[in-house]
Amino acid sequence: MSRGLAFVVVLVLQTTGASRPAVVWARTFRSAAFEYECKRVAASGDGAWVVVGTRPRGSLGGPQRFELWRLDADGNRVGTLEVSTLAVSGRSDARYRSVHGLAVQPTGEAVLLLESEGSMGFVVVAPPGRVTRQVEIPVADGTVVSDVSAANGGILVVGGRRGRGWVLELDASGRPLADTTIDAVPMIDHAVKTKSDYVAVATVLRGATSDVWIGRIAPRGAVLAQRTSQGVIPDVTIGTSGDPILVFAKNTPSARAVDVQRLTSDLAPAWSVTVVDGVGGMREPVLAAIGDDALIASEGTRGSATLHRVDRRGTVLWSFEYREADALSTRFANATAAQWNADQLVGITLTVVEPVENTFEQRQIVRLFRLAER
Repeated sequence: MSRGLAFVVVLVLQTTGASRPAVVWARTFRSAAFEYECKRVAASGDGAWVVVGTRPRGSLGGPQRFELWRLDADGNRVGTLEVSTLAVSGRSDARYRSVHGLAVQPTGEAVLLLESEGSMGFVVVAPPGRVTRQVEIPVADGTVVSDVSAANGGILVVGGRRGRGWVLELDASGRPLADTTIDAVPMIDHAVKTKSDYVAVATVLRGATSDVWIGRIAPRGAVLAQRTSQGVIPDVTIGTSGDPILVFAKNTPSARAVDVQRLTSDLAPAWSVTVVDGVGGMREPVLAAIGDDALIASEGTRGSATLHRVDRRGTVLWSFEYREADALSTRFANATAAQWNADQLVGITLTVVEPVENTFEQRQIVRLFRLAER
């Protein structure tokens, strides 16, 4: 058991238009043998899925193995799938070494995109952790995967192939519906499927600065519209109206900020809102849709993590901030979030310093919250 790890939840920036979030439950996951890192969360119906990276205790910089956790509605872990033990189909001696995203199908099943050297595939997992389908995807040399998302019952995979942006759409059985590359960017970070095409985002380095590239891509690879904005590490989602929502991080002279934009059909911003989280490092903001609203999880100040809800008109409805009671005990925090029915699920990775016997030890742990607006 840990000692000296009391924590406090702080709510900040309440504005009109929505009730502030209350903590339904908070759960801490730690291990005497492993360091934990929360990669992604997703939720559906009466349960949630969490992708966690693990390392042996004391090896924060070493290679990771991956697990998929199943949580019940009260935040109890009821299932664990050790992803890194899954064999590549047809290659009993090969194991998957990395996870490139988490999506949830309308059935509530989890979909993981997995990669091994020279091989890529996806697995469909039913609660509480049973693999129901495993499909290998042919991968050409020079292909790098960056993300996976759900797409009309199928799967959308993006990344890069031989220095060009790459989009792969699969149906529920793993059959390719589109497999295309574009010259506009060398790598696509994230993408969403619209009714007839894809909206993709990427970070483009330009010397000492970087731009966020946003593009609308046809299934055969034609770039239908595109623009850039100064920033880094973007994410994109789509609301119930079909309008894409964009988020990206940027630096200002005195602070780090996150910009949120709702895009029109030609990718121009219908509105743009800047959420300033304070001085801190650059960590990837994570975006989810709540109907036509945006839910943004990002790093805050001095090891805190923040969650913001922005409505379809660009109004910040509320912000939620979490930090340790003793902020100096927290080395860093990152956050990821997802919609869970009418609530929100938030996952935070913390590196804390704990007293152990006659000394102090650094430990990486995971905290999960379920929030409800009241």
